[in-house]
Amino acid sequence: MQKAIAEKQAVLTLAYNFKDIVQKNNWVTRYDKDADAFSFTVDKLPNDARLKYFGNEFAFYITKNGQVKGIFIEYFKKNFVQHNKDNNQIKGLLKRMEIEEKDDRSSMLEIKSNKFTTKIIEGFENVLEESLAKGINLDPAY
Repeated sequence: MQKAIAEKQAVLTLAYNFKDIVQKNNWVTRYDKDADAFSFTVDKLPNDARLKYFGNEFAFYITKNGQVKGIFIEYFKKNFVQHNKDNNQIKGLLKRMEIEEKDDRSSMLEIKSNKFTTKIIEGFENVLEESLAKGINLDPAY
């Protein structure tokens, strides 16, 4: 029970301090074009980090001791972007990804957080906060 509470607290802390956490720890964005899978994580995920889904859109990489080390979004362009297509910062995120994609022909696109503007990171933070506020079930679906 304590572990579940710690995980929920860690998810909420990340959501409401996302910009500071991402910039301080220089997180990396990875997008797999073939799988349409997006992640925003620490540069090297710890071996004990596991994906835990909270709701339908977001999953979080959580370590055994309850630390959140990243976010994972399945069906990023086909689902997540469609739900947030009016958000200018998400549009900025996509533009940055498109710029990087032109230079990288592989299936996996990787961008360090310092290449994103503060507004793009704040926009992603806002979407994360709104999703949690709308009632994402904070019980992990294993």
